[in-house]
Amino acid sequence: MVVRRTLHATARALAQRAPVLLAKEPVASLDPENTEAWPGLLRDLARRDGLAVLLCPQRPDLAARVADRRLRIVGGRVAP
Repeated sequence: MVVRRTLHATARALAQRAPVLLAKEPVASLDPENTEAWPGLLRDLARRDGLAVLLCPQRPDLAARVADRRLRIVGGRVAP
């Protein structure tokens, strides 16, 4: 049920065609198969539609698979 809600929320956000998608811990409740598929799907959609994605994941490795650029914030400041 939680997986379905997460995927539906993402689909609703994408359907609005906003120029920016904000995603906080987007795969936290997904099963392993969808957790692995989600970054590639999001990256492909972002590139195809010119979508900017602001991603705040628990797993930096997933962010690296989506991002063209990454910023890390430590203590409220951008870290080197």
